[in-house]
Formats: sequence, C-alpha cells, structure tokens
Amino acid sequence: MTLNCRGAGARGVEKLDWIRNLRRNNNVQLLCGQESQLFNPLVIPFSSLWGNSHFVSEAVGACGRSGGLFCLWDPASLNCMQVEKDTNFILISGMRVGLDARINFVNVYGSRSSVERKIFLGDFNETSVKEDRLPVSGCDSDIAEFNNFILAAGLSKYHMGGRRFTWMNDDGCHLSKIDRILVCENFLAKWPTGSVTALPRDFSDHCPLLFSTKEQSLENIVVRPWSSGRPSGSKELNLMRKLKSLKWDIKGQGC
Repeated sequence: MTLNCRGAGARGVEKLDWIRNLRRNNNVQLLCGQESQLFNPLVIPFSSLWGNSHFVSEAVGACGRSGGLFCLWDPASLNCMQVEKDTNFILISGMRVGLDARINFVNVYGSRSSVERKIFLGDFNETSVKEDRLPVSGCDSDIAEFNNFILAAGLSKYHMGGRRFTWMNDDGCHLSKIDRILVCENFLAKWPTGSVTALPRDFSDHCPLLFSTKEQSLENIVVRPWSSGRPSGSKELNLMRKLKSLKWDIKGQGC
C-alpha cells in the first residue's frame, strides 16, 4: 500500500490509528509512505503506524517541510536483500517469500529518475494526461516528460478502482491523479489480474492506494465500499459515496 500521509506526526493519534487500521484490515505486507514532513526519520512513530507484529523499516528525512519517505514491511513476506535510498526515493529489493522471484519496490516522491521485476509506487506530483486534473490543466512539456519516463523505463499501470482522483485540496475545488503504482512488463505478465484500489482519504489530502496481486472476487469488490471510510453527513450522502466507490471498484476490475 502507498500513501502520501501529509505529515507522519500531524493530527496525532487519530491519523496513526487510521493508517494502522488500514494496514491491518487490508493485510498490507508492505507500507510505503510519502511526505512524512519530518527532518529526522528516527522520530517517525513506526510502531504506531504498523502495529504490534514484527516489521522492518527504512526511511529518509524531509528537506524542510517537503518530502520525507518511509517503507515498512513484514520480513516473513519479503526477504530484503538490498536497500538504496536518497532524498526522493527508497529502493527495497528482495525475494518475495513463497515465490521464486526477486522484486524491486521503489517508493518515490516527486522523482523523475529512472532506476528483474520492479514496482514504482508513490506520489509522482505529475499526471499523464490533462484530464487527470480538475479543473483540466497541466503543462504539456511536463506531461510529455512524465510519459517519456514511463515509456523509457518500460513501465505499465493497472487500472485504478475506488476513486477517479487520488488528491484533493482542502476546499475540494481541485482534484488530481498524481499518486500511482507502475510496474515493469515482466511483473504485469506474472500477475495480469493484479488490482489497484484508491481507498477513502480520511486523514490526508491523498488517497491510500492498495495494491494486490490476488484476483478479487465480486463479493470482495462489493463489500469493500460498504466497510471502508468514516460516515459523515446525511445517510443519503454516505450512500451516494459508497455507490460511487463501488462503481470505480467494478470498473477497476474490468467488470
């Protein structure tokens, strides 16, 4: 799962509980966070984010109030063999337990750097088409540069369910799809039925993105919108939100 948390220490216990419950309820084995906004990564409350079970962590600090990355994972699921990190990325490379496959996970924040099987996931701060922003906007040269990066790196994407956009500003007037999970062609060939789902953004301006290589049953696709998110507003408004989320989940599965 990847999430721009907009401050790992912001909004205190409530946000930490939200992230931890997302991880636990969705059985997340790798959690990638962006914008910790903490200069010293040692003060990031990893145990509060992950929970009581055993985990391994890597992190880089923020530059002022911008950036900051962290990765937490279950060592029983991923046998880490190599870690590379810098200001805008963390590379975790290792063997997926139970599979004869080495996988490279790259957690990025606003990076255009190109780096077996590999996954780039995080907040890219760029869209691939102008329609990924509302109101429709974007610099043609920046969009072309981002798409050229994806093409040159040989990356592909799964259709995203759950939400159309992954970021919304505080007053709800601007939306964009700037958080992504990109995989190489070998990974896509190995897990063609993988899925990406944008979850409700309860305590951040970004939606968490849940990535799974397991084939989703129709029952699970229907149950998720009804069991996620915090009720707010009228019953009619909550029902409309859940139906909209269900629509995008079904479209994400190609149903």
